[in-house]
Amino acid sequence: MPKIREIVDIMERLAPSCTQADFDNSGFQVGNLDANTEKVLCALELEHWVIEEAERLGAGLIITHHPLLFHPLKNITSESYEGRLLLKLMRAGIALYSSHTPLDACRGGVNDCLCDLIGLHDVCGFYPQSMLNGEPIYCCRIGRIEPESLGALADRIGRTLKAEFVRFSPGRESSAEKIAVCSGSGSGLAEEVIASGADTFITGELKYHDMLRLKEGGVACIEAGHYHTEYPIIPRIISHLQNELNELQYKTAVLDAGFNEPYGSKSY
Repeated sequence: MPKIREIVDIMERLAPSCTQADFDNSGFQVGNLDANTEKVLCALELEHWVIEEAERLGAGLIITHHPLLFHPLKNITSESYEGRLLLKLMRAGIALYSSHTPLDACRGGVNDCLCDLIGLHDVCGFYPQSMLNGEPIYCCRIGRIEPESLGALADRIGRTLKAEFVRFSPGRESSAEKIAVCSGSGSGLAEEVIASGADTFITGELKYHDMLRLKEGGVACIEAGHYHTEYPIIPRIISHLQNELNELQYKTAVLDAGFNEPYGSKSY
């Protein structure tokens, strides 16, 4: 049975926490690194139902994409959302590890996964978030597809990601070919995307005025949902961890908490 430390080390080799953006708080968040666990539960977000599922399954470690501890806390009480989740974790004796921007940026990570699903080729990085061994670590990706109308591309992405709806705004070009990609939130990246020369920007969500700036700059936008553009990394993490643990001859099970989009939608 592996120590939690060994599982964390596997994640750190995949997406080192030292590469995270300066606003981020990725890494080991709660628990005892020297505890052992037979099961690991992976989820995009830590919520009450995820902890309850980990308890039901007997998982001693939860791995999430989004950190629970993102901003400094002055106390841990049942009066705050984070406090209630932390207390629940600690009562259950479950550890928490999160990889946010390191997993966004690493090779084979969240943005590469999204590029693969879209079918991009000639993919490279843009918008560096940090440095590692003297080399820039790029958060976002840019690549190409065969020319496709914006509506057809938006429809294909929606179906591929199983999104309930996809929003899009037109750009200067009549078809999409050079595509910039940022999973999750692409807000705050308008100038970088315009400077990249992309004709289309695919992301999870955008602030309204970022969309207007991109439109002014001639860049079409497709918003496919924060959750939907990031969730595809979960099966990849599970496969990677399971393969590594199998190589070490551990009988540890790495499990998926399941797809649970927090938003609903209604058509009128």
